[in-house]
Amino acid sequence: MVWLWLVKDAPRDEVPHAHSLVGFATAYDFLNNYLSKTQQKFLEVIAGPTNCMAWLTGSLVLTNQGYLQEACLWTKQVLTIMEKSLVLLREMMDGSLYERVRHFNINRVGHPWLKQHFAFMGRTILTVAIADSNYNWFYGPESQLVFLDKFVMRNSNGNWLADQIRRNCVVEGPGTLSKGHRWCTLHTEFLWYDASLKSVPPPDCGTPTLALPAEINKSFLSFKSGKLRGHAICDIVHRNKYKDWIKGWRNCNAGHERYDENSLPFAPSCVPFITEALYRPKYTFFNNVLMFSAAVSKSCFSPWKGQVTEDCSSKWSKYQHDLAASCQGRVVAAEEKNGVLSLKNVQRNLILLHPQLLLLVDQIHLEEESSLETAVSFFHNVDVPFEETVVDGVHGRDGLYINFTIHGDSQQLDVFVATSEHAYTMYLWTGEAAGQSAFAHVIADHHKILFDRNAAIKSSIVPEVKDYAAIVEQNLQHFKPVFQLEKQILFRKTDDRLLRFSDKRQAEEAVDRIFAITQQQQQQSKSKKNQRAGERYKSVDAVPDTFAQTEVNEKKIRQKAQIQAQKELPINEDEEMKKFLDFADARMVTTTRSRASSLSASYTRLFLILNIAIFFVMLAIQLTYFQKAQNLHGQRCLYAVLLIDSCILLWLYASYSQSQC
Repeated sequence: MVWLWLVKDAPRDEVPHAHSLVGFATAYDFLNNYLSKTQQKFLEVIAGPTNCMAWLTGSLVLTNQGYLQEACLWTKQVLTIMEKSLVLLREMMDGSLYERVRHFNINRVGHPWLKQHFAFMGRTILTVAIADSNYNWFYGPESQLVFLDKFVMRNSNGNWLADQIRRNCVVEGPGTLSKGHRWCTLHTEFLWYDASLKSVPPPDCGTPTLALPAEINKSFLSFKSGKLRGHAICDIVHRNKYKDWIKGWRNCNAGHERYDENSLPFAPSCVPFITEALYRPKYTFFNNVLMFSAAVSKSCFSPWKGQVTEDCSSKWSKYQHDLAASCQGRVVAAEEKNGVLSLKNVQRNLILLHPQLLLLVDQIHLEEESSLETAVSFFHNVDVPFEETVVDGVHGRDGLYINFTIHGDSQQLDVFVATSEHAYTMYLWTGEAAGQSAFAHVIADHHKILFDRNAAIKSSIVPEVKDYAAIVEQNLQHFKPVFQLEKQILFRKTDDRLLRFSDKRQAEEAVDRIFAITQQQQQQSKSKKNQRAGERYKSVDAVPDTFAQTEVNEKKIRQKAQIQAQKELPINEDEEMKKFLDFADARMVTTTRSRASSLSASYTRLFLILNIAIFFVMLAIQLTYFQKAQNLHGQRCLYAVLLIDSCILLWLYASYSQSQC
């Protein structure tokens, strides 16, 4: 019932299919011994993978049921994707994105991305900082955290953070989880949870840092200003890194990406006040950033002009078009590369003066020829409204602010704020202030704080991993012994199942080609059994590699598909958002030549069967009737016919064997 609901609700979305398959595969594995023959046929549904997790889970279940041929091929695909991802994840210095840790005896505990993944979870415990999501994590991450704690960290911090995230999730009102996301990772959390690891906070919990737990007087503030689409993807595409795998934007889907140029979420005392745009269209004004008027070019929200590539007819950003595809700039919109807005300098300053008092100052300097008249920043406050009371031009609660003044020039800005309890003086310097070693100087009551430029976080370019393709190929060898150790492989069972349930592809000849290699190797092994009886149990390497020919065919077809796809323009964006070309399934590629060879093989098989029947009939006649006959001429004729038929039989057998190989 759940499976049908998910498919009907999102027929083109592979994510609910994948989550359903993982859950059902796990349940099937638990309950298999208690299912009837009809219920056990659900194994055929498991054989329809949609993503890595579903692939790997399905392959484990199939292995347990004896379907080792398919399980091995699936595992190889999963391991290939995992290994490539782990190489690319070295570019992610903040530990964000997905987690893949240790698989098939390949230790990844020392991976630089993995070391930062727990910190990433801690910094985003309030999910208002996750752009393309909602108030809760879209799919989790309690499952990921208990996995990290059990298999990597072993310090109980993961279980503690999972409990903190669970406590802070919205359970009623706006922002609650939808039915499709509420329980989709609960069963993996159950499988990976280690009850022996008690909930223990990190040793630095509670000290003044940038990632404190959400409590009273402990506010959440995040400021984002970096390269469009992120440093890692931007550098990989524009610097042509990992060119054997990544073909520009063809293999990168930034359609969900928000251009976080000076964007901020703010949650004073754990109350979401200014939030991200969440799962909404990728428009500038949703991101708490600047927009300008009057627009000098086409705009979705005339007369306002924001950051580039806004698509008025779609909720996704056009990351492959216009200036955004080639822009590598920071802070300033990509259009400034051609001087469209004529901006000389744009600077946003954020100073958290008090857990509930945030000072935001935008400094905008225009060129003399600029036609801009107005700048505005829309703040995405969905739950708590701004107070309408105005005191000295400052919006806020009545009686809180006593004085507010601001003055300055193109190089320095002085701001003074006084409340009923505190007084703050800020000196802000712009990027045009030559020789100035500080960003800002803040005097809070009697405390002085200096923000030095030398203490700023500087980003560095991550070098490309050397021999990355060879590293992946070497790691792929780890999974083969797992399957080669099996002595009894149920080839015929897999063959019959594929022939019955694979009507959309030419499974008959594909399966026969796969198993013909194994059958020939088994026959050769039997013929040499007496000579090599003592070597049978010496080594795993003695077991024939049944997948070598399949791997070669997969590689050739995948290379042809890559060359063909690179020649085809324009790029189909819908297809690009669904899959990577590198991992295309070789079984989807069918040609006229394969159909012709299939027809020829069928005719050859038919004649072979007929000749075998004729041969045995005539042999029976020879043994029963002509053996008693005295006519020598008749016996010679029968022997001649038998000889000719034997030659034809051998020729047909050789042709049929060659077509299968």
